[in-house]
Amino acid sequence: MASVARAGKNDLRALEGVTLEGRYRLERFVAEGGFGAVYKAVDEQSRRDVALKLLKAPDGMRGPEGLRQFFDKFTLEARLIAKVQHPGVVQVAEFGTTKVPSGAGYAFIALEWIDGDTLEVALNHRRGSGGRPPREALALLRPVFEAVQAAHALGIAHRDLKPANILLQGESQRPRLLDFGIAKAMQPDEVAGSGASRSMSVNLTFSPRYGAPEQLSGARTGPWTDVHALGLLLTEVLTDRAAYASNDLVKLYGEALSSARPTPGRLGVDVGPWEEVIERALSLRPDDRYANAGEFLAALEAALVAPPPAASLAAPHPSAAVTAAHVAVRPAAPSGHRTGLVVALAVALLVLLGFVAAFALK
Repeated sequence: MASVARAGKNDLRALEGVTLEGRYRLERFVAEGGFGAVYKAVDEQSRRDVALKLLKAPDGMRGPEGLRQFFDKFTLEARLIAKVQHPGVVQVAEFGTTKVPSGAGYAFIALEWIDGDTLEVALNHRRGSGGRPPREALALLRPVFEAVQAAHALGIAHRDLKPANILLQGESQRPRLLDFGIAKAMQPDEVAGSGASRSMSVNLTFSPRYGAPEQLSGARTGPWTDVHALGLLLTEVLTDRAAYASNDLVKLYGEALSSARPTPGRLGVDVGPWEEVIERALSLRPDDRYANAGEFLAALEAALVAPPPAASLAAPHPSAAVTAAHVAVRPAAPSGHRTGLVVALAVALLVLLGFVAAFALK
């Protein structure tokens, strides 16, 4: 295991030119986030470009014992993640632990390098364009749904699905899913619940704007959490608007936990029968959602090909229906001696109601 010396503040931004594990030459710093940093590197053994991620332990796991637990958990989950062999998933080349020149220890994962922008960049360019129609949206995101389902079939939940974690590869613009860095190895008996059960695993980080209610409340997560994120992604692609508008974290939590779910319809875009499907995917309660990405995708496909409700040929003309309704409720005009009886009964009823009202006020 790598040394557990504490990292310096700028360690992760100052590693260009360094070779790690005698194999990965870090050529260019790409990005840094709460999880660590990403470099474009050259694998000196295969002579291929890779994306090398250096992952730092959460603040609460910086001591020797905490780091050991973090590295052990990372290794366990990375082994499972490497099993997700799907064309929609950026493939893992190697993973392990390493140390940088300062002596600080990090977990690392080397992934195939993909040229292209993220879906986040593409969506930002389209803001206000009115969104894509359902068929086009499904064509774009189908590889993502299928990649997530491949992970779900192995008992793995991604838990940080967002546009920034989806690369659009080269000219084909085929989406490729990355960053299973906080994926969760599901226990065989773990199922969705009401959202009240607490999580037994360490959730390292996630993006609140795409988080599910159970992530915000610290409850148990799993494939149902990814279903919620896919619902938010699909809504954004269909509307060209982020599902949650607020940048304020407190307000964002309020929006995310509101009973008014951020479906396309609530954002002013009519998606027909998809509205009900997406609303279920975005349910507050995990056990009200689809169980996994495959079920969600199947429901979308079924709604997409379902014929519109056929107009009933036997239905009366609207004006006729209105006329019939009026006839049904119109009272017959009293005639002759019945007129006086009707008036008397009406007066008596008004008097009785007056007594009841007075008694109630007292």
